[in-house]
Amino acid sequence: MKISTYLVILISYSSLLAIASGRSICRTKLVTAIIALVSKYSINITFIWLPSHTGIKGNELADSLAVAAVAHTKIDVDIGLELSEAYNLVDRYILSKWQHIWDHESRGTHFRKIEKSVSTKLKYCHSSRQREVVITRFRLNMHISSDW
Repeated sequence: MKISTYLVILISYSSLLAIASGRSICRTKLVTAIIALVSKYSINITFIWLPSHTGIKGNELADSLAVAAVAHTKIDVDIGLELSEAYNLVDRYILSKWQHIWDHESRGTHFRKIEKSVSTKLKYCHSSRQREVVITRFRLNMHISSDW
């Protein structure tokens, strides 16, 4: 059985690292699919990272084709979003809507002096709920009871 040998040249170093490690922050399913395809067939594939614009014949052509592909208005192959990308888009949309309401709400303007931007991150966290209330009241310049 003859084993075919292929050379795949990537200009994206992060893509090469994702394929080599089998892990990716985004497009995890795509990286998994590439690895599965490589291991499924009796082929030898060597991946090489080639930084763009290095003066190697054909590299400039590949770069210009990549730029043209980005500007291409029609999607030839739609691979869709991965779940993590969809969640990220939804989170950004919700935060932008929330920020718009926060910026234009007529009530609570004194709170905007303390916090200009909305966030899902906790400002302060302590195991004691009473301490959290006191710290929040300090931050918001509210009355603090003397029972603490």
